[in-house]
Amino acid sequence: MSSYTYPSSQYANSVAYIDGSVYTVNDLEPWADGFIVSEEGVFLHVGSTTEIWTIAKEFNIVTIHLNDQFVMPGIHDAHMSVGPGMKRMICLRAQAVGIVSLY
Repeated sequence: MSSYTYPSSQYANSVAYIDGSVYTVNDLEPWADGFIVSEEGVFLHVGSTTEIWTIAKEFNIVTIHLNDQFVMPGIHDAHMSVGPGMKRMICLRAQAVGIVSLY
């Protein structure tokens, strides 16, 4: 998979992920082995493990080996159980105003 390679300053504090099974959501090239993500969460490069590893070595980027794990952009499972989470939040607010102690 080919993509634009950014100037070296763009790779500062980026993280490279290699050896994965990455679904790209790109109809022309739906699968890749790895990618590089900037500190801001922007995909800088998507491609083969060899491509990503070459860039990572050149710019001394922290590299994570995915060990063929599946990766799909856009899936984010951030939730909290309302019962325990709300209870903790209410207790913290009550503690802040001196109504109750947590322990």
